[in-house]
Amino acid sequence: MQHGTGPGTGTGPGKRSSWRRHLIPVVLLTALLGVFCAIPMGNAVGLVTGEAVTAQVEGCAKEGKYNVCRGSWVFSDGSSGTGPINGVGGDDVGRAVDVWAVHDQATTSRLAWATTPALFGAILMALVIAVGVSRRARTRF
Repeated sequence: MQHGTGPGTGTGPGKRSSWRRHLIPVVLLTALLGVFCAIPMGNAVGLVTGEAVTAQVEGCAKEGKYNVCRGSWVFSDGSSGTGPINGVGGDDVGRAVDVWAVHDQATTSRLAWATTPALFGAILMALVIAVGVSRRARTRF
């Protein structure tokens, strides 16, 4: 037997080195985080930095599968914003509605922006717990 191989070393036949065994899950997790961080982070920023304003619903149109309503609003510092308004429909066109807004989007409910980051956090926490339980189970036996 060569020095440093065999049982207990993780490098014998059929064994991969420790860093290689963790490479694929780390790469996949990194890719998933990169893809999915954009959505919750944008919503979290809107949740924290948004401002309660009154928006004017200007119109609704079909964009892909969804009917999207757009409007404009003015912030307390005098600057304005325009973009999609979540939580309104075709019946709201021409009306003023109370919204929570950032420069390029608004919603009638802050809960809408809180849902995605909260769900993402719960999934990430479950993943961390699952990895911890899995590692603990492997070390016991």
